[in-house]
Amino acid sequence: MKADLGKAKRVNQIEGEWNCGESGPQFKAELQLETGRYVLEADSPSFLGGNGARPGPLNYCIFGLTSCFASTFMTLAAAEGVVIKSARFAAECNVDFSKTFGLSGNPIIENARFKIFVKSDADTAVLERLSKLSEERCPGLFSLTNKIAVQTELHKE
Repeated sequence: MKADLGKAKRVNQIEGEWNCGESGPQFKAELQLETGRYVLEADSPSFLGGNGARPGPLNYCIFGLTSCFASTFMTLAAAEGVVIKSARFAAECNVDFSKTFGLSGNPIIENARFKIFVKSDADTAVLERLSKLSEERCPGLFSLTNKIAVQTELHKE
């Protein structure tokens, strides 16, 4: 990638189907991975019309954000030769669904907080710098904190 920044670009795609029936998860998508396929299923909690039988869309969003932040942190540590003996990452978001239902103009996600639990012989200052760099470089955080051009196409079948 250092020689050709074009090699850093990828297209991520997901195509799924909404279950209009009474049972089962509300949404299912099959993802093509490097080594095969993987099925993701989502089901909203009952207060949002689902059965609460699978993670909801926002759970996946927060999981994606947390795993992306963790991956960024660990990749930056490895690139700088910082040995991490163990690491745990926790995320918490305050969510207000009132805007989703047209009841307010409140932000849906008020904030997100991360906690990083690291075992390492590296100085705390080095680990804090890696945390700050992770905030700046994490694609998931970038996606949620910067306006992204969104295009929607409706195709009636």
